[in-house]
Amino acid sequence: MPKFVCPSCNANVNLDNEFLGKRVRCRCGFVFRAGNKPTKPVKAAPPASHAGLPPRQLSTPPPQAQAPPPQPACPPHLQPAPQTNLINPWQQGPAPYPPQYVYGVPPKSKAAAGLLALFLGNWGAHNFYLGHNGLAAAQLFLTLFGIVTACFVVGFFILAAVSIWTFIEAILCFTGGRLDAEGRMLV
Repeated sequence: MPKFVCPSCNANVNLDNEFLGKRVRCRCGFVFRAGNKPTKPVKAAPPASHAGLPPRQLSTPPPQAQAPPPQPACPPHLQPAPQTNLINPWQQGPAPYPPQYVYGVPPKSKAAAGLLALFLGNWGAHNFYLGHNGLAAAQLFLTLFGIVTACFVVGFFILAAVSIWTFIEAILCFTGGRLDAEGRMLV
């Protein structure tokens, strides 16, 4: 059984022939390549940090040096506050400004949304286009209800209210004041 000397701790390491030329780990944790020829143990002077202490036993693992905890770059009272979401303060992370585009989904058009609001707004077409399906269904229902109740005069007031509502939404679509259902700006 060949004997090798660990380059780190100068300990004698007994190896079988199958480990020749391979990387081996000493008990001190140092990894070295066992050469083809065994080396003679060399009695080296103990490191300066161990001067005057008894030599280390091979049966006990070396003490692990603990790194000091990392110190913050600046005092805690000067560190920046964690970012919070202004829209939903319970959600962690930065506020969603500016809105990010989702890859693969193109942004919605201001012109298309505005024209749909002008010409088919009472039917909720622009809100269906932007993904606001609840608002679109409400506009569609109110328009149909207004048409059905127009013979009782009440329907004209409902249709007038829905028309004013869609005209304001058309202006918002053209000026970029509306967002789509995912919160992205119109382009």
